[in-house]
Order: sequence, then structure tokens, then C-alpha cells
Amino acid sequence: MPRFRRTAAATALACIAMAGCSAGAEEISAETTCEEYLNHPGEERQDAAVRISSEIDGVSSPGNPMWGLSLDGACGSNPAMTIGEYFGQGSE
Repeated sequence: MPRFRRTAAATALACIAMAGCSAGAEEISAETTCEEYLNHPGEERQDAAVRISSEIDGVSSPGNPMWGLSLDGACGSNPAMTIGEYFGQGSE
């Protein structure tokens, strides 16, 4: 029984630690720089690219899943650019 309690306690602590780490992560927005964007996991970047392309007026093919790959490539060569600048929003 003591072994089970230790395992359960360790599992609970691991779950709490993981939840705390992910809760502190900042959401990707139009103001996010490419350098920050590329530090997020691939699926999160893909979802954000599709979402942001739909939020900014004037984007050609808003919500297109190809925006994720395209944005990854552009950000790799211009880490200071913001996601909004990439989608034509410009810097304010």
C-alpha cells in the first residue's frame, strides 16, 4: 500500500506541475514576434496562424490551413517581424 501512495502522490504532483507550466504560456497573437512564435509547439503555431488570418481584415484566404507552413517559413527568415505584420496589418 505505501508504494501505491508514493506513486499516486508523484503522479498528482506531475499533473499539477504540467498544468501550471501550460497555464502560464502566452497565447500567440498578432503582436507576437516571429521569434516568440517559433518557440511554440508546431500544432499551436498552426492553429494560431489559421485563427489570426481570420481575425485580420483583408487577408487573402482567411482560415486557410496553409498559413501555418507559410508563416513558419517567413518567420524563420525574419524573427523580428510580428505575426500581424506578416498578415499585412502593419506595425502600430
